[in-house]
Order: sequence, then C-alpha cells, then structure tokens
Amino acid sequence: MNTYKANGYISLLVVLTLFTHTIYELVTYSMMFYNPIATKAFGYVLGALVVIHGTLSMINVYGKADSKKIQYKKLNIKTFLQRASAFLIIVTLPIHIMAFGILQSSAFGVVYVLTEIVNALFLVAVYVHVSISFSKALITIGVLEDEKKCIVLDRILMVICTILCTESIVQTIVTHIKMF
Repeated sequence: MNTYKANGYISLLVVLTLFTHTIYELVTYSMMFYNPIATKAFGYVLGALVVIHGTLSMINVYGKADSKKIQYKKLNIKTFLQRASAFLIIVTLPIHIMAFGILQSSAFGVVYVLTEIVNALFLVAVYVHVSISFSKALITIGVLEDEKKCIVLDRILMVICTILCTESIVQTIVTHIKMF
C-alpha cells in the first residue's frame, strides 16, 4: 500500500473519530455533563490520527519526487482551501486543546472572547477541511470514481459539516457561558 492510499484510509478514520468526538461533546454539553476523561480520551485518539494524517499528507505533497516537478500552475480553489484549512487547524489546535482551562481561569473579558473566537475558527477550519477532503480520500482509495457521485457526496457532506460546525460553535459558547 502506498502512502496516498494509507493516508486515504487514515483520513476516513479521522473523520469517523471526529464525528464521534463532536456528537459526544454536543450530547454532553447539551446535558451539562462535562466528562474530561472521555473528552481527553477521544481527543488523544483523534490527535494521534491527525498527526499521522498530517505527516502522511506532508510526505505526499512535499516529499514525493513528482510533486517537485509540478508546481501547481493552476491551483484550484478546493486545493487552496484544503491546505489553508489544514494550516489553520495546526495553528489553532493548541488553543482548542487548552480552551477549557483558559476559560476556567479567565474572567469574561478579552482573553475569554478571543479564546471563543479562536476556538470557533478552529471548528470552521476543521469542518471546511473535512467537507473538501472526504471525497478526495474516497477517490484515493478507489471507492469513488464517478464525478457526479463525487459532487453529490461533496454537497451532502457540506450540509452535514455546516450543521455540525454551527451546532458545535453555538453549543460550546452557550455551555461555556453557563459554566463560567
């Protein structure tokens, strides 16, 4: 198995783990039952998978000999958004991981608001990345070949990701206001 296919399978596992993590957090937040042990367990598994995915992605994009020949003269918007969202995820992930502790120790002020904004930006970047990358992973592993099915899947996933992202941002902010 080459690194492209391995990364395709890891990507699908990342999405499955992400959706599980998101739904668990939404349910526990809506019930006002925060369980840091379960949250961290999901987060550590997801984090490990993301590190593997990120490493394989960098190898595939920057480490392959053929990628050095092609300079993406015609870089399309999806590829740009995929890479930009990946960069934003890397930059904002530490704040997302530490958000609960930061909010716990800060009064409702500038630090509190900035933390919520950065956390919301992180969630948007994650769901943009997933909605753009999911069909590419299926193409890479050979499950999806029809372009029309790819377009339909992209649209369905965009709706799912928009709902999950919006609900995550709203539920997180509302819960944080109630908690702190």
